[in-house]
Amino acid sequence: MTPRRPTGTGTRVLTYDVASEPAPIQVSQGSTPNKATLRITVTNHRQSAVHVDSVCFTFPVGIGGADLSDNPGSAEPQADDVKKWRFELDVDTPGSALLTPKRSATVPPGGQLELALARIEINAEVGTSKLTIEERIKDGPEWPLAKVPAGFTTGDFRPETILVDSGTPTELTWRGGSRRPRGAG
Repeated sequence: MTPRRPTGTGTRVLTYDVASEPAPIQVSQGSTPNKATLRITVTNHRQSAVHVDSVCFTFPVGIGGADLSDNPGSAEPQADDVKKWRFELDVDTPGSALLTPKRSATVPPGGQLELALARIEINAEVGTSKLTIEERIKDGPEWPLAKVPAGFTTGDFRPETILVDSGTPTELTWRGGSRRPRGAG
């Protein structure tokens, strides 16, 4: 059981390692479904605590090779810290489990949460399925979106001195102004 990190981490703040038991997952044959457990380690590798609103873990549901299970209700969410965290199936989205804080919870720097989606009944089709992770973080990454008056323009952006040695401070200047758009009264 070698943990794997999901690809396409995008803008996730926390790190997620996922391992299956058994590894690899075996499809069901006959009338008794094979079951698998997904063990998920959530880690904060940042220098500050991360305030979690929610994290949603979703696997595809159906009978195809890209689907994991045709019985999503068979999954049993488990968390190592049930005093601070709630980990439950999302009744509105089959194949999804939602991790939420019971009050306000953080993952401290270097902190980890151990989660599991246990005893998932695996469908009968060979293929590759994916676990999707969507996190919502309080005070997550923000990007400033500057807004200026209508007709505002800038130009002639330059250093005060044309040649500047690396690491030497210089003063930057530019022209900026606002023109009233046509038709404005």
